[in-house]
Amino acid sequence: MIEFRDLAIGQYHLTQEQLGACQAVFEKTPRLESIYRRNFNRLNPDLDRTGLDAGAKALFLSGLITSMVDLPELTDYDPFFNRMQTVIRGFHPGSLALDSGPLKLLANSMNTHPESLDKDSNYFDKIMRVSRDYANTPDQSSLDFRPGVRNRVQRLAKEDSSWLSRRVLQEVALDLPDLTVSPRTSLITLDGCDLSKMEVASEVFHNKDGVQYVRVGELFFLNSGFKYRLPKDLIDVAPGNFIFLPELHHSEFAGRLGYYTQNMIASMLSMDLEDRYLLDCGTGTGLLAMVGSRLGASNVLGIDYNLEDVEIASANAFANGFKLERDLTFLHANLCRSGRVLEGLELLGPEKPMTILSNIGSWNDYKISNLTPISYIPKITQILGWSVKSVLLGGYSHTEMTPGYGEEEFLVNFNLPPVDISEDAMKFDIRVIRQLGFNLDFKSVSEPLPQSRGLAHQARSFVASQK
Repeated sequence: MIEFRDLAIGQYHLTQEQLGACQAVFEKTPRLESIYRRNFNRLNPDLDRTGLDAGAKALFLSGLITSMVDLPELTDYDPFFNRMQTVIRGFHPGSLALDSGPLKLLANSMNTHPESLDKDSNYFDKIMRVSRDYANTPDQSSLDFRPGVRNRVQRLAKEDSSWLSRRVLQEVALDLPDLTVSPRTSLITLDGCDLSKMEVASEVFHNKDGVQYVRVGELFFLNSGFKYRLPKDLIDVAPGNFIFLPELHHSEFAGRLGYYTQNMIASMLSMDLEDRYLLDCGTGTGLLAMVGSRLGASNVLGIDYNLEDVEIASANAFANGFKLERDLTFLHANLCRSGRVLEGLELLGPEKPMTILSNIGSWNDYKISNLTPISYIPKITQILGWSVKSVLLGGYSHTEMTPGYGEEEFLVNFNLPPVDISEDAMKFDIRVIRQLGFNLDFKSVSEPLPQSRGLAHQARSFVASQK
């Protein structure tokens, strides 16, 4: 039987369930007990200095111990505990503003993502960034508390965005105490100018039921249930920055697609959509279409071949206060058949500059790639007489070009480069876009997913504008 007094954790009043879980770890893998004993003396003084209550400390310690059993076999645990010590020193009461203490999020995350705790992971560094951003926010925001514009994103300074997210997280955690966090960073790089780089941070908060809250830059995405549970004065600070979906865990933020969706939104925050028509190819739940409208697009046409998705997108837009067929129009259509799509564009109104958006990428399990949305550029110009001013194309990983239905024919008809299936898909699409008279504005590259394999290695997108 383990004597927990000897492990210096009895003082933190672990529950019987927590004690039993820790004991099971040490009985299963006895060597972890000696590793823990050897390193805990370094952590304990810093943990005491956080000022956390006993319950929060107990949660953290039990999370640490139960996660250790799932760690990869490490020959040297010192780097792991050194990073852990750095993280603890970065926390203080209120730094994540969770009711059970700021380390609760970390402890939950450790239990859920043990693969992120090996010596090669920068997970602790990212958790530290989240903690630091929230810890440095003032108790009172400098935001103007007059009601913001409901149908437009309010551009926020970094500290104001962190303050608002901290307040949101505080409310969400009251209902969902088992939240974990997956921080991400998208790096925006202007074409040909490595010195002009901008980071757009995103955080995905989830629990056993899936994604519950997502922050990308100054935009906040939550399950619809929180629309009436968040204080009204909190939403009114920047109402155009909030989007609510009935099932966020079944939206474009779920699973593999969520990684690419965050990257696309980071790119959208970095471009000018003001007073443009926006064609959203493969709109799904309408998430990116709503973001585009909030960022200034005068009307958005969302296309999807799945009728149920079109109905869901319309319902989501209406629930978020958009005027259907004025702000957003959703059309059930097959992108491979351009006639119906062009008819839908004409319904938007008189001619305006256009932006084409597509998060399709180039995947073996999709029937089309981003080449299909690209093929609309000459069609819109020649048939409608409209001007496509810019494109935002994403969904790219480090994968080879995989042309879809009718796409090679499009390339031949417009004297564009033939498909080279060994070429990186994004590089190929940039070549095509350039031959159609566009300049590359910037690329957005997200950091690789931890322990990623194959297709989901790194999300990428790019923006190009007509010369």
